[in-house]
Amino acid sequence: MRNAIVYSLLIMHLSLFAQPNITSERFSNYYFLKNVLIEGETNINNFNFSFNNSKINIIPVKEKSINSSSDKDIVEFFIPVRAFRGSNYLMESDFQELLNAQDYPMVKVGIERNKLNDIISESGNLELSFYLTIAGVTKLINGNYLINLCGENEIILQGSTQVKLTDFSINPPKKMLGVLQVKDLISIKFDIIISNNNS
Repeated sequence: MRNAIVYSLLIMHLSLFAQPNITSERFSNYYFLKNVLIEGETNINNFNFSFNNSKINIIPVKEKSINSSSDKDIVEFFIPVRAFRGSNYLMESDFQELLNAQDYPMVKVGIERNKLNDIISESGNLELSFYLTIAGVTKLINGNYLINLCGENEIILQGSTQVKLTDFSINPPKKMLGVLQVKDLISIKFDIIISNNNS
């Protein structure tokens, strides 16, 4: 009898740790970063790096409060720098070095949860501000978005913005003794799937 009680308490204890420490109301919507495309130019040609989350099969999203005195919740997406793909492995290696992937392995995007919820309720204004962290530097970025319906309870937010590498303390690199130079301005496009689980 005593063993049965101890066993029951142990099972109950383990099951508590298995449950996420969140409320269903807080996570009434599901956010999934599907794609990211970074496009840039050199003085000779164009280049791009893409991230496809469906191929990586990770869930780089969590919610947090900015600080204890604020009720702003931030939905954060974490994108491994080494998961971006370019046209060849040499470009990928240069890209990882440029973003200092060894010290800062993640690019982070943070969006206020209430802004994402406004988009779902169709009260958005097609402009979106979000936090972007590259190489350890975080900036508040303004961008634009379009909405496409995927189903009854799911939409795709297609966002785009332009940023300067120097805003993130990154010097645009030069190659081949300065003959090839990367331009400072890059464009970023991303797709976020937002599912409303309140059916």
